[in-house]
Amino acid sequence: MNKILRLFITFFIFIYPLNLIASTTKSIGEKGDPKNVDRVIKIKMYDNYYEPSLITVKKGETIKFIVTNLGKMVHEYNIGTKEMHIKHQPEMQKLIDHEIISFDKIDKKK
Repeated sequence: MNKILRLFITFFIFIYPLNLIASTTKSIGEKGDPKNVDRVIKIKMYDNYYEPSLITVKKGETIKFIVTNLGKMVHEYNIGTKEMHIKHQPEMQKLIDHEIISFDKIDKKK
């Protein structure tokens, strides 16, 4: 895979969203009861940004996220601390290196 394309994919899928979402996060919550949701937040994923760009959640609030990829690139959406996302980056890089994930598809056979 072209090195520039790999860098582009790595940055916009894994690093750029971390700075938007996890830069000030110190901790995360826990899985909530799907029958007891306080509100629904719809996430729109584009090729190099998410909408909304900032989400504020109150302590004890149960949120249901509905995530839609409106871009052409493959994306993932994780909730975690900044440290958790940083630790996850090498795992995702392996998927790119082994061509399991490419710019616009996932090879589910691999």
